Amino acid sequence: GEKFIKITGIAVAIIGGLLTFGILAVIMLFWMWYAKRAFHYAFTNKRVLVYRGWLSTKLTSVDYDKITDIQVKEPFLDRLIYKTGTLIINTAGTSTHEVVLEHIESPYAVKKRLDEIMEEK
Repeated sequence: GEKFIKITGIAVAIIGGLLTFGILAVIMLFWMWYAKRAFHYAFTNKRVLVYRGWLSTKLTSVDYDKITDIQVKEPFLDRLIYKTGTLIINTAGTSTHEVVLEHIESPYAVKKRLDEIMEEK
């Protein structure tokens, strides 16, 4: 009686833990796949273009002369798992006061290049 209930409880806990881990693993793998397809960025000679979406899309452009500040953030998991970071571009005189570029490889190098482009302008 009691032994069967304890073994059944342990089995249910193990199966529940494995299912939870499996679901989280599937979500993480999907996010890794989705992030590579859903976020695209381009730096032209005049502006930054940000294209987001997969099923529905959004395109944002920010002229270099409207950029007031660029910040880099590397959340622990993004840096550890994806080896990426986030650039936050603050703007002035536009309807979008902050443009967030997620999943950027080498975000500090990209920031440095954007700083160089803005100095040339």
